[in-house]
Amino acid sequence: GNKIGNFVHRSLTFIEKNWPEGLPAAAFKGLSSHPQLEVMTTYQKKISAALDGFEFCRALSEVILLSQAANEFFHVSEPWKQVKTDKVQAAVTLALSVVYIGAIATILQPFVPAMSAAMLKHFEGYLQDSDRLDLYAGKFARLIERLAEGYKSPIPAKVLLPRIDPLRIKACKEELQGKVK
Repeated sequence: GNKIGNFVHRSLTFIEKNWPEGLPAAAFKGLSSHPQLEVMTTYQKKISAALDGFEFCRALSEVILLSQAANEFFHVSEPWKQVKTDKVQAAVTLALSVVYIGAIATILQPFVPAMSAAMLKHFEGYLQDSDRLDLYAGKFARLIERLAEGYKSPIPAKVLLPRIDPLRIKACKEELQGKVK
């Protein structure tokens, strides 16, 4: 959850800082054929297959891998460098990040509904309930269609999950280990 929250927060705050009026429509043109959509679709198929087989842990693992792919894409693309040398390409990187956020938010819904709902608030006015069904089925082009006029989050970016103190994690682990013995 922390990696997902970090990706969402990094992406949305980067957009707020560098495109205060929102990402332009041009950033979303041609995304339907971008290779990252195939990455999203591949993970969505694995998640669906796992859920169809009642393999909930495997499905959740694939959701986590999807979020890692999103983080990796963001990191490798280096939009903080792109924005200084090629703001148009930086906008495309962030547009794909927004599509990743929409995909992850939708796919995450059966696992962590509250986190999914918090993420989906960033798409209010862009997505309808029927669109979410399309996204859940891996039809990510639907989100790109909805963002064809550009994207500006209707709410400010904020941290989705508070950071948990490592000492608290250690104490919980020790407590659980004591109960297992």
